[in-house]
This record gives sequence, C-alpha cells and structure tokens, in this order.
Amino acid sequence: MKKKIEKKSGYSKHRIDGIVTLVASLLVLFSSMIDPLLSVIIALLFLVSYSIFKIFIDKR
Repeated sequence: MKKKIEKKSGYSKHRIDGIVTLVASLLVLFSSMIDPLLSVIIALLFLVSYSIFKIFIDKR
C-alpha cells in the first residue's frame, strides 16, 4: 500500500518528511528569536496542518 502511494505522488514520503521538518524547524527558530510564545503557536499549527495533509495524501 505504501509503495503505491509513493509512486502516485512522485515523491518518497521520507523526502517530504525531511523537507517539512526542515521548514518547521527554521520557522520555529526564527520566530523564537522574535517571540517565544509565537514559536509554540506556529509549531502547533504546523503539526496540525501537516497531519491533515498526510491524511489527505493517504486517502488519495
């Protein structure tokens, strides 16, 4: 099942996970310099949106 999804999307799941974690960590790093509370909120939003995105990909 997982192999079919990887071929459909064209990207391997590990690559997408790596890019997402890189972007998320950079966002949190920059926002923590400005406001520590903001970084927590951004991290939570990012996690929620990413989990929804993953579910959407799995259903396709």
